[in-house]
Amino acid sequence: MVAQVITQQAFLGYLRERPAAATAIHRAVLAEFRRATHHRVHLNGAPTAVRLAVVLSHLMEILGQPCGEGVRIDVPLSQPELASLVGVSEPTLHRTLTELRGRKVIRTRYRRLIVSDPAGLRALIG
Repeated sequence: MVAQVITQQAFLGYLRERPAAATAIHRAVLAEFRRATHHRVHLNGAPTAVRLAVVLSHLMEILGQPCGEGVRIDVPLSQPELASLVGVSEPTLHRTLTELRGRKVIRTRYRRLIVSDPAGLRALIG
């Protein structure tokens, strides 16, 4: 991997000289801002199962790998880390994971999660 540090002045000069690049970066930043705002608004006050479904759906979209059982989320998250992402306590996360496993929406293994019913997961979100 190669990286190069550029000064703010050089970066802004580059953007002034290339309006198309400035527009592309502007759109990317706005899209991420909208996604983050939607995520926060959607998660605040939603039931835990919905909040977990939103987080898992996002992880599935960016890190999911199709497998024989469904879609494997290829990031080794611990349950405390997942609880933090969802914004709930570990016991609450455990109950919700048990609920989703019972509904056959997900399967869990040690630091591995498989969404066995992606449509069911999306249906939880509404």
